[in-house]
Amino acid sequence: MAKHILIIGPSGSRKTYISASLRKHGINALDADLIEGLSGWFGAGGKQVTCPESADKKFLDNHEFLWNRNFLSQFLQEQQNDFYLFGMSGNVFDMADLFDEVYFLKTSPEILAERLRHESRENPMGKTDFQLENALNWAKEIEETANKLGIQMIDANQSPKQIFSQINNKSTSKKVIFFDLYQTLIDIDIDEEKKRNQANAWKHLAKSLGEFGIKINSAELIELNKKQQEDFYTGKDKKIQHHSFCKILGKILKDNFGVELTEEKVCSLIYDYHKIARGYVRLYPDVAETLARLKEKYILSVASYTQECFTKPELIELGIDKFFSYFVYTSNIGFHKASPKFYEQCLEITREKAENCVMVGDNYDVDILIPQKLGIKTVWINNPLTAHQYIHQFGQGPKDMINLAEFAKLPEVIDRIFN
Repeated sequence: MAKHILIIGPSGSRKTYISASLRKHGINALDADLIEGLSGWFGAGGKQVTCPESADKKFLDNHEFLWNRNFLSQFLQEQQNDFYLFGMSGNVFDMADLFDEVYFLKTSPEILAERLRHESRENPMGKTDFQLENALNWAKEIEETANKLGIQMIDANQSPKQIFSQINNKSTSKKVIFFDLYQTLIDIDIDEEKKRNQANAWKHLAKSLGEFGIKINSAELIELNKKQQEDFYTGKDKKIQHHSFCKILGKILKDNFGVELTEEKVCSLIYDYHKIARGYVRLYPDVAETLARLKEKYILSVASYTQECFTKPELIELGIDKFFSYFVYTSNIGFHKASPKFYEQCLEITREKAENCVMVGDNYDVDILIPQKLGIKTVWINNPLTAHQYIHQFGQGPKDMINLAEFAKLPEVIDRIFN
């Protein structure tokens, strides 16, 4: 039976170029903009209009580029072979259920801006300053939505051949590797000095709120945060459930000061706080190279006990976000890794069976024992900084284990587990 595969992404993610390149090689791929009758610009009352090349704020604020669901459904029924549709629209997420698989072409805002302004670009959208700003804001918004929906991310800077290979590998081999982050891939400062760093971070965060007319000192902010967390955990098991710092801080500002900030802005404030509080952060040796090797054969996903607002920009900072197709954080799921519900969500988000997944991490109790209960295979990373906590739980050591210093051997261990 023919598969229908949708590849979406913001303006500047090379959807037109990639689809044209694949089509030249005999692959049934098409740019949605080339399908007459599928899409159009619509204003109030559903009236279709023509979008001017110099579309300004007034036009873009009052019109949407939309796909016709009935037309698309009929079009897909007519496809005899596997079909790859590249495109984007204001209602594209409402069309996802028409497809067997959906992917998102991900790239940086800097690269998008460069491409949107390049003289070779035929699509005029993005040429004016406002259009560019609007396109970049929308790119961030749709990427966040795609992440929340569990849509797999693909590095849009790869060649069309590499992108097609990645999509095809997902279609034929759905093996997924979940990764713990801290003390598995990422070395962070866990020294006592961090307590002083955290005090300075709270002072910086309190001072930053002055930009929004909020006068508060760090002690008062810490107390409000403590109180808000206590309210969140009322009736909940703190050992199992997990809060979102972003939502906590946003609620503090709204309820106590009448200031309502966007989630993006709150996360930005928190990341500035985190950079001061954390001390150093760096990759362990061979991590980037090993992830690159694994990505060629498997789907990689983050599965971390952390706050998304800390970690999402940190992965970008460290240059390894591009290796992951899914990002599962306890702050978003609402459960610690000590709860099987966290791993159940990992399986649901990646839409994969437990037997086709491996969890890799240094925390033997929550990275190994808990996922094993669900049938997920595991690899324990023996990190000298954390291993001493778990020695009493096993005799000669787990069957599938590698020392952190030998991280480069992980692909061989994963291959053996799956084969």
